[in-house]
Amino acid sequence: CCHNGGKGCPPPPPPPTPAPTPPPPPFDCNAGFNNWQAGWSAPKKDWCCHNGGKGCPPPPPPFDCNLGFPQVQTWDQPKK
Repeated sequence: CCHNGGKGCPPPPPPPTPAPTPPPPPFDCNAGFNNWQAGWSAPKKDWCCHNGGKGCPPPPPPFDCNLGFPQVQTWDQPKK
């Protein structure tokens, strides 16, 4: 009767349990961003840099301009 008339069928299975809500991030990378260098803790800088691309230290310059100065003529062309 279940297959032909829809009677006497077992109850449908319950819907799947939704995935648990993930915990909130440990830091709000927008809070205090205008003063991140002085106002953020080292852990917040590290977390926000790696997870939000904010608060990362600037990259080092490609050359040490003090090394070999003032003998500029000894520098390679890319350094000049």
